Amino acid sequence: MAKVQAEADRRADTMAKAQAEADQRADAMLQKLVQMLNSAPKKDNDRTIPSSRADVAPGRAAQISSRQGQQQSAPAAQPTWAEVTGMGTQATTGWTAVTNGKKKLKKHLLDQRRVLFARNSQSHACDPRDIMFEVNKALAHTRAHVAVRLTNLRYTEKGNLSGVVRENACAGDLLEFTPAVMSAVQKLDPAAINIEKTEKWQKLRVHGVALDRYMSEGGLDVAREEIEMMTCESCRTHHDGSRAKHWASDLIAELLSGRHWS
Repeated sequence: MAKVQAEADRRADTMAKAQAEADQRADAMLQKLVQMLNSAPKKDNDRTIPSSRADVAPGRAAQISSRQGQQQSAPAAQPTWAEVTGMGTQATTGWTAVTNGKKKLKKHLLDQRRVLFARNSQSHACDPRDIMFEVNKALAHTRAHVAVRLTNLRYTEKGNLSGVVRENACAGDLLEFTPAVMSAVQKLDPAAINIEKTEKWQKLRVHGVALDRYMSEGGLDVAREEIEMMTCESCRTHHDGSRAKHWASDLIAELLSGRHWS
């Protein structure tokens, strides 16, 4: 029993000595740190922070307190979704309105969309649908607009090829690609010689006209002059050859010839 008590006392003494040594080392490190702080050079700053409200001027203190009160009472308002998307009452800045870039195509009449491939032969052995396919393929390769395509192609009674382009294009649009189109047509139909717009003629009957007077050589000039003298006062007094003054007489003269361009 005495040995156990002696061992416990010995351990207690050892722990006490270790604790004392630890305290001494901590004190030494603290003193060393204080000495280092005291020996460090001090920086002189122009701007000083007041230690208390007493160091601040009365007017400045009032401004600071008022500003702090406004910041605390009125927090920053977050924008609503309607304002962000531009549907709110306030106009949203930084947004660019984007419109549809597609251009609306104009529709053309059927007579404006017809083209004619003239041929030097009335016989044919090729399917016009194959020719139309080759023409459309050539137009696609030349990067022609998608509206510039043939939708119908057939042989006429005289042996020519008559075609129609889409409603959003006219015959003139197809003629811009004449070399590529003619090359595709002549590949299957060598008899094709050229391409042109179709012309529509109208025949009119005019009653009570003396054919022996006006259908002879120079008869149309006589008819024009007689019409001007009888109907157009301005043409009679200002006969200077202006085209605008003879539009009515030119039209009637063409009617007298039995043909009218439409």
